[in-house]
Amino acid sequence: MMNRKSKVCIPIAAKEEWQAFLVTMTINEQDCKSFPYGVYIELLINDWHCVFYHSGATKTRSAGACQYAIDNWHPRRIILLGTAGGVGADLQNLDLVVASKTSQYDCIEGMSAKIDFFYEIFNEEIDNSWIDFSKLPNRTFHGLIATADMDVGFSKAEDLRKYDVLAADWESGAISHICRINEVPHCIIRGVSDVPKSDSPEDIKKQQIEFLKNTPIIMELLLRNVLPALLSMEKN
Repeated sequence: MMNRKSKVCIPIAAKEEWQAFLVTMTINEQDCKSFPYGVYIELLINDWHCVFYHSGATKTRSAGACQYAIDNWHPRRIILLGTAGGVGADLQNLDLVVASKTSQYDCIEGMSAKIDFFYEIFNEEIDNSWIDFSKLPNRTFHGLIATADMDVGFSKAEDLRKYDVLAADWESGAISHICRINEVPHCIIRGVSDVPKSDSPEDIKKQQIEFLKNTPIIMELLLRNVLPALLSMEKN
C-alpha cells in the first residue's frame, strides 16, 4: 500500500508528451497498466498518490478518459499537464500558461440566428485562488485557453487573439467541462511549444519541428518543477 495523502490524477494526452513523461520520470512503458483509453501508472510524489494517465489526443478521448478517472480513481484534483500553441501577442516558446478559463471554438451551430465564436455551454471558469504564482517559473501567464480538434495556425491564432486567448490546444476545454459537471477541482498548465508565424508551408513545417523539439523540455519543466510546486500548495 502506498503511503499517500490522497489521489491526484494527471492526464497527459499527446503521444509526444507521454513519451517525454516516460523519459523524464525514467519509466519503462511495460510497467504501465492499461485502461480503456490508454495506459496509466501510479507514482508517489511529495507523499501524494499521483495517477498519470495517457488518453491520446482530441476532445473525445480526453473527456472520456477524464470521466473514467473521476469514476474509478476518485481524485481530489485533476492537474492537466502538456503543451499548447501560443496565441497571446507576448507569448514565447517555453512560456507557461495557467488556464483561468477554457472555451471551445469548433462547435458551430449552423441553424442558429446568432453564431458565437465560442460555444457558450462549454465556457468554464477555473478557480486558481489556491495557487501561489510566486512559486512558479517567471514566464508563467494565466488566462483563457481555447480548445478545438485542430492545430492552431496563424490565421486562426489571429482570430483567437481578438477574444484574449493566450494559448490553444486539443484537450483543455473538454477536460475542464467534465471536471466542472462532476464538481472536481482541477488545474490546467500548458507550456508553449510553438507560436505560428504564418500559414505558409515553410512556417507550418517549422512549427512542427518546434513542437517536437520543445515538448520534452516543457514536460521536464512541468514534471520536475511545476508539479511538485503545485502539490506543495495542495492542502492535506
